Amino acid sequence: MGEAKKPATMMSHIVLFDKEFILSIWGNDECEFLEVDAAGSVGGLLTVWNPNFFKLEASCCNRKLILVKDG
Repeated sequence: MGEAKKPATMMSHIVLFDKEFILSIWGNDECEFLEVDAAGSVGGLLTVWNPNFFKLEASCCNRKLILVKDG
């Protein structure tokens, strides 16, 4: 029997969401956000909102979803 083959490429996820990055994609200073980091081959999640229109009262996050409740 031969040697086991190694995968040709390896994937890694580095999540560096910070306020500056979020502001650069949001377009203005009026934002808040929640994130779930990447896990294994699954990408991360990000939700962004304007606090003038949505007041975060509660949240629940896991690898598959981000739930938010307006207050």
